[in-house]
Amino acid sequence: MPEIEYFKSSIHKCPDGKYRVDYSFRSPEDGQRHRTCKRGFQRQKDATKWQREELPDLIKKLTRGRVPDEEMTMEELTKEYMEFTRVRRRASTAEIKENIFDTKILPFFGKKKVYDISKNDVREWQDKLLKETKSDGKPYSTTYLRTINNQLSAMLNYAVTYHNLPSNPVLQVERIGTKQPEQEREFWTLDEYTKFSEAIQDKVEYYYAFQVLFWCSLRMGELQALTKGDVDLKEGTLHITNSYSKAEGEKGKTKTKNSVRLVHMPKELTEEMEDYLSCIYGLEDEDLIFPLSKSDLHRAMSDGSKKAGVKRITIHGLRHSHISLLMNYVSCASVVDIAKRAGHKSPDITMIYAHRYSNKDEIIAEELDDMMRGEK
Repeated sequence: MPEIEYFKSSIHKCPDGKYRVDYSFRSPEDGQRHRTCKRGFQRQKDATKWQREELPDLIKKLTRGRVPDEEMTMEELTKEYMEFTRVRRRASTAEIKENIFDTKILPFFGKKKVYDISKNDVREWQDKLLKETKSDGKPYSTTYLRTINNQLSAMLNYAVTYHNLPSNPVLQVERIGTKQPEQEREFWTLDEYTKFSEAIQDKVEYYYAFQVLFWCSLRMGELQALTKGDVDLKEGTLHITNSYSKAEGEKGKTKTKNSVRLVHMPKELTEEMEDYLSCIYGLEDEDLIFPLSKSDLHRAMSDGSKKAGVKRITIHGLRHSHISLLMNYVSCASVVDIAKRAGHKSPDITMIYAHRYSNKDEIIAEELDDMMRGEK
């Protein structure tokens, strides 16, 4: 019988006239090839039948259903890596990873054996990505290219650790993309946001939702997970402990442990929230106060921007807007303070979010003028 995938077998006649099946397989535990046999077949066709029908299942049990490292394809590695990821990462993170593998990595590498992938294969894949365009005909952003590159590298690092891959070929090739965007992300100045908020005041639920997003720098998922019990009107605070995940269909963990935080609201926003909550009949502490979908918020953002005559930014851009407002106008707020308020893991991330107001230099000159006059 020919070699079957990752084990070998053959039939031999014994001196006593009976038949045996010799077979060998590679153990996933130690990577060594083990040899053994099955004896006692009265006829050759009995041995052949066992070899064809029962031996493959026995091998699967002996190897615990795993394919030997050097035979594993990228499709098989991806399936295993995603199982590893799902129990260690947020559902939304795993969903993003899986989408990148399905659309950007497996179409190129899927059938290839992990051990056969070379740095030239990686370079060819990168070249293909650099030439691809989105549905609007524009190329992928440099930050997205870096994310795709990093996902392939992360999975092959997993193979190095758990499947004895000698080295990660992605690390032998120059990375594509950039960590930070080439163009500054769009944000709103306070004047632009004020125009927007005035334009959506007739949509009460959305108005208060955007007020919280802009003035408290919440992520969309954190806003969607807010309950009445998370709002302390007496202290004027929001207790951020959860984040809504579409992948999970319910409240889940926040993005990082630093995201669990207490955010103080401006006094005027506290009063607005008191008015808003008092208008919701029968609201219990565990009830969501902004049961709005992602598409609902995006639609309101588009409609309000158009009505206000301001540029359309992303909802996440409101976090950029809040942080930029603090960096430009709140002199007592250090980068560390702002990072803590925004729930960032590191102040370095906060600096990426900061944008310089166009009239900042004029404000600096006015501050210096006050100092020269002895008024500060």
